[in-house]
Amino acid sequence: MRYLVYSENKICFRLSSLLIEELNRFDIRSEIAEVDSIKALKQNLKSFQPGLVILLGGRKSIKAIRLAERKGIRCCFFYMSILDSYPNLMTSSKSKKVYQDMPSVDQKDDGKGSLLSDLIRKSDRTDEIDTKAQIAICGSVVSGGFIEGLTDKRTNYKFQFIDYSSNLDSAIKQIGQANAVIALDQFANALAALSNVPLVNVYRTGLLRKVANKQSCINGLLKDQTVKNLPMSNKEAIANELDLILSDHHYSAGILEKYQVFRAKVGNRPFARQVAREIVEWLEEED
Repeated sequence: MRYLVYSENKICFRLSSLLIEELNRFDIRSEIAEVDSIKALKQNLKSFQPGLVILLGGRKSIKAIRLAERKGIRCCFFYMSILDSYPNLMTSSKSKKVYQDMPSVDQKDDGKGSLLSDLIRKSDRTDEIDTKAQIAICGSVVSGGFIEGLTDKRTNYKFQFIDYSSNLDSAIKQIGQANAVIALDQFANALAALSNVPLVNVYRTGLLRKVANKQSCINGLLKDQTVKNLPMSNKEAIANELDLILSDHHYSAGILEKYQVFRAKVGNRPFARQVAREIVEWLEEED
């Protein structure tokens, strides 16, 4: 079988490698091509002639799905809701399988897992000793003034900005070594909770700014207020929440206990391996 894998961005590209590894395990005669643009996808639909198109991304990937469907090619869409602020309206059909990285809030059973949780489990996160409490500020962009403002508030903490979009593996290792995380978007929220590190969800404010993470995705899935949501402008409140997490062990233990429920809802099983097996079996049934 020929598989064409489309990744919407660098994060999706890294996560797709887990799936490709497992597809090679279950389909040893597979041929796999990877693309990261619509233009390259169009070219490979014609030249590579795949039997299945695998897509990882958000709403931008819908155009790619339509291109494959118009040519009668089956698709598997891995919708990355924590990288996209829009809900996924696509559902599985005879010619298309749709997987969600985060389960529905109404889901009652434990989830199948996610590619992100797979990658975190595989990561080598060796502890490092530091005299100061390490606070990871995690996101894809942050202003220097925000970090300086927090440092002025709490000189006894070591603040470090982690850009997961530039190197996801390194970000996972650094977050695993942190005492607490300031999450600047939904992906950072999931990254911290799946890594079992207490977090504060911090959102930007502004009259013309669309706020995508005013409410942590952890709270949405658990239907409670496990994670504190605070505006970036209120640095004193953010510093106070960090104090509480680091000094009140009962408080932080309660947060981590709720994270166990969150991880169970997402799923603790090896997701890439399970899904790769499903895909190969699905293709065999259709043939």
